[in-house]
Amino acid sequence: MFLVPRLPFRASFAFAILLALTSLAPASVAARRGAPRLDLPAMALRTTDFMEVGHDGFGQNYGHLTDRSRSARQFLESGGPDGGNGDEHVIGDARADRTYILELARFHGDDQSGSFSQVAFSIVLEFEDDDEAADALDEMEDQWLEAGHLDKVRRAQQIGDGSFYLEGDAIPHDVQRPVERTTLGFQVDNIVAAIILINFSDDDPPTQDVTEDLASIQADRIESVLDGDEGGALFDKVVRLRVDGNNAWMDSYFAIDGVWQCDDVDFTSPGACDDAQELADERQIEHSYFLKTRIFGNFYADGTPESWYWLFLDEFSSEEAAEAGFERLRSAYGEVSSVTDLDLGHESFSAHYESGNGNLMFNVVIRVDNMVVYMIHDTGTALAAEQGWTLEPSESATLELAEIQAACMEGTESCEAPVRIPEEMLPAEAGYVTPFGGEASIAMHPIRRAA
Repeated sequence: MFLVPRLPFRASFAFAILLALTSLAPASVAARRGAPRLDLPAMALRTTDFMEVGHDGFGQNYGHLTDRSRSARQFLESGGPDGGNGDEHVIGDARADRTYILELARFHGDDQSGSFSQVAFSIVLEFEDDDEAADALDEMEDQWLEAGHLDKVRRAQQIGDGSFYLEGDAIPHDVQRPVERTTLGFQVDNIVAAIILINFSDDDPPTQDVTEDLASIQADRIESVLDGDEGGALFDKVVRLRVDGNNAWMDSYFAIDGVWQCDDVDFTSPGACDDAQELADERQIEHSYFLKTRIFGNFYADGTPESWYWLFLDEFSSEEAAEAGFERLRSAYGEVSSVTDLDLGHESFSAHYESGNGNLMFNVVIRVDNMVVYMIHDTGTALAAEQGWTLEPSESATLELAEIQAACMEGTESCEAPVRIPEEMLPAEAGYVTPFGGEASIAMHPIRRAA
């Protein structure tokens, strides 16, 4: 799936929603430290859910998982939001252990230039027990109603153990005009979920029936994940980076239970999703997880080189299928660069080359049993040269992360806490990014090595 640049509205609105989580101190995580973590990303809405309710055209655009190791407040403050529409107060004093937010978007017809007709947010909150979840659900409803731009709809289908449905018009800061919005919150055991649908056009606006149908599908899925019948738990097999001023852009499943999560109407060329599903079937991919983290770079300037850390983790139906996937990657890399075998205790190799935008690329591929991980460090050397920064990337930093990733996959190391980014991945100087062809620095966040 191809990700598109996020628009200013969607950035500030997503951050505004996450402000609702700033008071969610995960006080009770330690009590369940010995138990497997719940697969919150597997509980979120999926593009296939929208297809099932006849609301096609949605694709994943953004995902973030946060727990005690990286609070929602840290995530929020690093994004520099300019406020929201009362969403920052929806949770109030509730104390969730962990949160997951997935943003999905729908283009205006065939227009893939970045103009969205609808945006959906799927928010999943995990609490210590059912009672805490029930209290949080009540608080969410009260806070949204107090914000003044949503009204409660009395005729509403109950979802899960309890639910509420609100609708009305909101005026996002980056749009400055009223837009239609539906909001549905519901509880399943110790999980609270919220679905927010925002409509920017007159085409096929989300209705109460559509929102409730989506919630019913998601409630059944949450039950299934809680029972251990669904979800691949790959979310707990990836190494996340802790980067000051930047966070994971995408943290989500691309394929789950053998079903590829994309839609032809959305982010890909016609037929691409069918092709992806066909390949997933042919190569016996059961689950696929994607992590994308910006290390440094300009937020909105198209075509500007940046520095990224990408990670693709595929779980195959057998070790034989995983071995075949590993060898396909080795062969593909061998055609464009030199391949070096690594001593990581598993089948593994590295490759490095220069990308089309001039950045030096370090890549590592590792197979552990029936899983194959594909790590990419897009170093940002072209951007550093443009900005006059001192950046001397070395493959050692990528290999350091690869060793941690291999241990995570084999279960000898916990992947719960994000890993501090190796300093070799950052420029020596503090500075702000200046867009190519621009004169003013973007007042975002300084990128720098630790003091």
